[in-house]
Amino acid sequence: MLIEVKCSQKCDDDYTGHNCDEKVKRKFVLEAYLLWVIVPVSINVIMCLILIGICCLVCQIKRSFK
Repeated sequence: MLIEVKCSQKCDDDYTGHNCDEKVKRKFVLEAYLLWVIVPVSINVIMCLILIGICCLVCQIKRSFK
């Protein structure tokens, strides 16, 4: 048997619970977004610098053999 209970009391913003005494825990979305943007961009920049360095090294080795 399922009993559905509806709360007749509307809580203020950022509060929840039976007596509206529990504060809603919200994850800071901007902070998480920045983390998910900064990390991949940093990895891509480092990879590009490594590839450019490898290309320069290969070109320098080819020039030294001529």
